Amino acid sequence: MTTKGKELWDRGVNMGHGLQRLTRAHGARLPVVITEGNKRPLVPVIAAKYATECNIAVRNHIPVLPHWKEYKKHPALIELFLGRLRTKFEINTSDPIVKNGCLEMLKSAVRQQRHKLKKEFFDPFPLHLVCKTSPVKVMNDKQWIELVESWKTPKKMETCQKNKDNRGNVSSRTPLDPVAMMLL
Repeated sequence: MTTKGKELWDRGVNMGHGLQRLTRAHGARLPVVITEGNKRPLVPVIAAKYATECNIAVRNHIPVLPHWKEYKKHPALIELFLGRLRTKFEINTSDPIVKNGCLEMLKSAVRQQRHKLKKEFFDPFPLHLVCKTSPVKVMNDKQWIELVESWKTPKKMETCQKNKDNRGNVSSRTPLDPVAMMLL
């Protein structure tokens, strides 16, 4: 496929976020050093690439389960995630501090992906029209149905409605906040 004499190229799964280019320029995989009390590296560029790759790993390889505690019942999923990070970065996942930081990133990425799935495939539809088969390739139908059932519980529906109502009641801290946002 060409556009005005130029060939288009496929950007791949991670949409050209530059990790491969940085790895080639550096001459080795990027070193990820997570200090105690942090869940990301301190170097901003490496932290950004690390966060991006964590989200890509969750989106493309880790099924989204209804609750974080269920990942502790399936250590193979955690090991799969850590393995994906080991292939992309120079990281010591046997260190407990680093492993804890990686698990916090996994928790955050799974929560974000769960929210995106709910927003795209559950919220816009009435309950009887929500799809029964998994729209995500990394989840089987049983896992998808469990996730949808967790969203359908009356307690969860009530909590979501309260949060939705409360978001409308939030006001800015000062009258100049919206003006300051417009000036930036």
